[in-house]
Amino acid sequence: MISENIHNAEQRSPVQQPMIRVQDATLHYPAKATLMQQFWRRLTQVPASPTGAGAVGSEISRAAGPTEGRAMDRAGVSGASTTAASTASTAATTATTATTVRAVDGVSFDVMPGSCFAIVGESGSGKSSLARLIVALSRPTSGEVFIDGCPLSTLPINAQRAMRRRVQMVLQDPRASLDPRMTIFAVLQEALLVHQLHPGISAQRTRIVSILRRVGLGPSFLQRFPHELSGGQRQRVAIARALICEPDVLVLDEPVSALDVSVQAQIINLLVALQDELGLTYIMITHDLSLVTHMADHVAVMHRGKFVEMGLVADVCYRPQHAYTQSLLASVPGAREVEPVAA
Repeated sequence: MISENIHNAEQRSPVQQPMIRVQDATLHYPAKATLMQQFWRRLTQVPASPTGAGAVGSEISRAAGPTEGRAMDRAGVSGASTTAASTASTAATTATTATTVRAVDGVSFDVMPGSCFAIVGESGSGKSSLARLIVALSRPTSGEVFIDGCPLSTLPINAQRAMRRRVQMVLQDPRASLDPRMTIFAVLQEALLVHQLHPGISAQRTRIVSILRRVGLGPSFLQRFPHELSGGQRQRVAIARALICEPDVLVLDEPVSALDVSVQAQIINLLVALQDELGLTYIMITHDLSLVTHMADHVAVMHRGKFVEMGLVADVCYRPQHAYTQSLLASVPGAREVEPVAA
């Protein structure tokens, strides 16, 4: 009888679906060769000539372009010796020959509703590129990103805009992410106009004042410009802009790294309170492991576009298995001495 009741209860309670699912996501960028690299590559493709340096010199002129080529001819480059061609060949072998950059390389993970999933790694590891995939600012080279079970790559344009409203982003530097020519009211109103929310100036003003108060700012900030605010106040406006569309997910890309230490704690406490009040799902990108232990439930360590370690914060941050994770922890003074908070 008991087992039958348990079976019936399992049938009545469906398995919770991930809010965000990233499945084998890969993002490749074309490598942008420098002008010098292009020059050496073209130089080493010159066929052998019985006259030796004459063909090499003319190819140098063509590779350099019409203006630079004429200047090089006048300087006597066309009469360069074969030694110059040999030196060029040696330099070309040391130049970067990769045609693509694997910013994200086969990444997979799930984020459950109401949780905080942290992605940590050094600069250039691919964290922000992965964030761009999640908010549909970039399309994956392969793989898929699902928002509440819906694949982003198959959505038409109008559906993509509706989906973006559910997944908002808070960027690292509020000074760069806020238009300096717009008042705070105009910055927040723009989001309502784009997504056609709260029509009418009166309804919009009510919503804007309400969201400003939620992030700790009052109506007196409505007619101010971003340069008139402190760094912490600007980041509160950036959070308000993300929240005003009533999203389900916030992607936090280094949300406190550009702020003073005294202000960082205030913004972190605000984000924690907002998640509790609104039931938000967070994806937090950071290189600060102490912030991860304070906010996140699960964490993934990213290195050269791949996840090298992933799991519960208590496991990854206090019992790391990968050498790269251990090196990150070693760079944070006192990170290993802090005990995780019991669930």
